Amino acid sequence: MRDGDQQAPHGSPQSGDGRVRGGQHPVRPGDACRWSGDGGLAIHVLGDIAGQEVELLAFDCFRIYPHYHYGPMYKNERIYWDKTLVPDPFKWALDQFKGGKLPAMLTRAGYPTVAAALDEGLIAEKLPEVEARAQAMLSA
Repeated sequence: MRDGDQQAPHGSPQSGDGRVRGGQHPVRPGDACRWSGDGGLAIHVLGDIAGQEVELLAFDCFRIYPHYHYGPMYKNERIYWDKTLVPDPFKWALDQFKGGKLPAMLTRAGYPTVAAALDEGLIAEKLPEVEARAQAMLSA
């Protein structure tokens, strides 16, 4: 995190933060869609690892220094978007889900077993809820 960034710590989304549940699947897409201090949205992909809820991926679609994380709780590999190439990081994140990239991203984050068990139909079913919640947050 850079000096002046305001955000909730990864792995600890606050209650009432716009969670969209995906049932009892190892990954709950868009489990927490929250508004950051700099006016951007964040998507947290949470999963069940050994009976504990763990943040597997995080997409911090901030206005300033937008980035995403592979394995934010343990590996925490952070990739900053080049806003010249990716002007809308939130749309880019959703496009990764829609384009079937989530298994590869989960594997890179260190969760190949979760990636192998991923129900991509459930992801596709829940994405409209994530998008609707994000639009509601942007309109508020």
